[in-house]
Amino acid sequence: MNGWTNPDSFGEKLIRNVFEYDLPKEHEVEFMVYEEMSSYLISVQNESLMLSGAINYAKRDLNWDVCYFHYHPLDSVNHESLAYLHKGSPLYTEEKASLIIKNVETVYNIVDDMIGKLINSSVDANTIVVFISDHGAIPIWKIVNIPVFFMKTGLTNYNWNEFEKRYHINWKKSKVFPYMEPPFVWINLEGRDPHGIIKSSDYEETRDLVIETLYNLKDPETNNRIIELAIKREDAGYLGLNGERIGDVIYFLKPPYGIFDGNLGDLNASIITKSEYERPIINMSQSFFGAHAYYLPSTIHGNFSVSVPFIISGPGIKKGYKLNNIVNLVDVAPTLSNMLDIPTPKNSEGKILYDLFE
Repeated sequence: MNGWTNPDSFGEKLIRNVFEYDLPKEHEVEFMVYEEMSSYLISVQNESLMLSGAINYAKRDLNWDVCYFHYHPLDSVNHESLAYLHKGSPLYTEEKASLIIKNVETVYNIVDDMIGKLINSSVDANTIVVFISDHGAIPIWKIVNIPVFFMKTGLTNYNWNEFEKRYHINWKKSKVFPYMEPPFVWINLEGRDPHGIIKSSDYEETRDLVIETLYNLKDPETNNRIIELAIKREDAGYLGLNGERIGDVIYFLKPPYGIFDGNLGDLNASIITKSEYERPIINMSQSFFGAHAYYLPSTIHGNFSVSVPFIISGPGIKKGYKLNNIVNLVDVAPTLSNMLDIPTPKNSEGKILYDLFE
C-alpha cells in the first residue's frame, strides 16, 4: 500500500476517510436510459465522487497550493458512441441516437457536477482554475487494416510462426514498418535500425514510394481516397511533430476511417493473428465508433471535431475574454509555469499566452 502517495501516511488517510472498500456503491445517475452502458455510468458517477472527495480532503489536510488531475470517462463514451450519433453512419437511427445521446449528456453532467462541487468547496478568490482536454473525437465506422495493406503492397513481409500460430514480421524482406498510434511509417533503414535493409542512398526514394502508396489506398466500396495527408518527417514541424521519435513518414486519415477497433494486440504491427491477416483492408468497426489519434488538428466531421475548449479563470486573468488565436496543447505548460512563477520546462515548444493576463 506504500509508495503511491507522498507522504505514505496521506494514502492511509485517503483510504480511511475517502475511498470505499465495497465499490461500486450505487448512486443515482440522472438521465440514464441506454441499458448497455448503465453499469459503466454508475461507475463513472462513483469515480467522480471519490475523486472530488480526495481533492477536497487533500485541500483540508495538506492545504495544497497546486492541484491537477485527469478524468477519462468522456473519452471512453466517445469511443463507444459517436458513430451512432452521426447521420452519415450506417449505424445511425433516430431511435438509437436519441438513447445514446442521453448517455453522452449524462457523462458530461457528471463531469460538470464534479467540477461545480470542486469549485464550490476547494476554490477561493485567490485560485486560478484551468479546464482543458487533450483531444476531441471523430465518429468512425470503418477500420483500416494497416499491416495487411502494407503487406499487399509489398512494403512489409510476414512469416507464419507455427508454434505461436501467428504471423511475425520478416525484417529481412520488409522495407518499412507501419506504426499504428500515432500513424507513422518507419523506413527499415540500414545502419540505424537493427535489421535495416534500405540503404541510405535509397531512403528518399523509399519514402516517396510510401507516400505514393498511401495516397493510392482507396475504399473499394466508394473508390474514395482514405488518406487526407502523408508527409515526410521534416515537413511535420508545423503540426508539432518534431524529434527523433517521429516516423519517417507521417499520415493522417479521413473520417470515418480508424485503425484501432478495441483489441490492443492489433496495434502491434510486428505480430498479427491469422484472423487479422485474413481480414480485408477495409472492414466495419465492431467495438470502437469514435477516434482521435489519426486526424489533422483541423478535422471536422459533421458536428464533431478533434478540437477542444481551453477555459481559464481566476485572479489576474481577463474576465469574459476570448482568444482569437488557436491555443495549442504545448502552450499550456509554459503558461502555467509563468503563472506559478517557476521556470518554463526546458524542452517546451509552446508559447506563453500573455493575452490572457490582465
